[in-house]
Amino acid sequence: MTDTAELTVIGCDPGPTTGICALHYRAGALVRHGFAQVSHNWVEMVLDTLTDDAASTLTPGDLIIAVERFVVGPRAARSSTPAAGQITRRLIETIASTYTGRDGIPVVQRSAAEVKPWASNSRLDAAGLLSSLAGMPHARDAARQAIYCAVHDRGVPDPLSRRGGP
Repeated sequence: MTDTAELTVIGCDPGPTTGICALHYRAGALVRHGFAQVSHNWVEMVLDTLTDDAASTLTPGDLIIAVERFVVGPRAARSSTPAAGQITRRLIETIASTYTGRDGIPVVQRSAAEVKPWASNSRLDAAGLLSSLAGMPHARDAARQAIYCAVHDRGVPDPLSRRGGP
């Protein structure tokens, strides 16, 4: 990331209750963030608002969406309803096709198993995000996706590094 560049990363933890996180960076420093947990029926409206707002101020390529990929496994089998997996898969498909297809916004997908070990609570805390996420587990998982994407895909300094610290 260049010293003058701006970047918005939108993280999404899809499911019946979907977590959404928006991180806005300027010159590699986090300058604004927001979180939400919404019903799956509201996800497109929230993402449309966030992407339209970001697209109006950023140059193409300075906006990316990071979505938690659905993995069938023991955790998925314990979901609260049988329809939860269907809702989650449908949301991921909709996000990928809508924002990549319509607006050309890159959508990256990573499993929780890939992201969570790196995007730990200590890393979220170092970025100044953790205290704002109390009581919002889905938004916290969306923040993990967003910060992982910002550092690994867009070159934002790691919040636990000397370069990324306050």
